[in-house]
Amino acid sequence: MKKSFILSLTTLFLMSFSCEKWAKHTDDSVTTYYSKDFKTTNNVYLGVASSELDELYFHFYEDEDKSDAYKFVGEVDGDYVYHEGTYSKTGNLVEFIPDDSSQPSFDGEFSENGKILTINYPGVNETRVQVSFIFKKKEFDYSCGC
Repeated sequence: MKKSFILSLTTLFLMSFSCEKWAKHTDDSVTTYYSKDFKTTNNVYLGVASSELDELYFHFYEDEDKSDAYKFVGEVDGDYVYHEGTYSKTGNLVEFIPDDSSQPSFDGEFSENGKILTINYPGVNETRVQVSFIFKKKEFDYSCGC
């Protein structure tokens, strides 16, 4: 009886620790900003017209392996288009440098409280289109069965 009790207690402890670690990693390593106004810009993002995109957002990675990395993502009919790169932040100003040289570099600015990111994305005929992205509250992902 003591063996099964100790075994059960050990199993619960290990499950709790591993799920907590996994959820914490998911929560702390990515910050997401999403756009609500991209459709009104009548622009092309990630090679897709804004009218055809369902969603447009940024992931900023904060873990040691991908520090200063971003992923710019668009969703089209359940499929994803994206490009990745690095960013350089000075104060509230940020510069995006895509890994793929065929994608344009662009810049942006975070609001004072960090809840809004406004980018100046390349448009038609060398113009710049301003698009706003809103900070998405971080939430724990308990999908590991905890």
